[in-house]
Amino acid sequence: SSSYLRGMNLASFFVASKIIIFVTFTTYVLLGNVITASHVFVAVSLYGAVRLTVTLFFPAAIEKVSEAVISIQRIK
Repeated sequence: SSSYLRGMNLASFFVASKIIIFVTFTTYVLLGNVITASHVFVAVSLYGAVRLTVTLFFPAAIEKVSEAVISIQRIK
């Protein structure tokens, strides 16, 4: 199960940023707004700045918490 989580974490590192940007702009358009080049540039730049945190560190934290819960259950 731990190896499965590590694999999912690595896969999310490469795919998540593109999915997040796609969902963001799809939602933006569905809410009746118009996409401009400046909006796209700013959003992609901001997502690029937080990409490492969102796609690598956050899933890794979830993985470590799940491993800790399993370890605590084994100790009990």
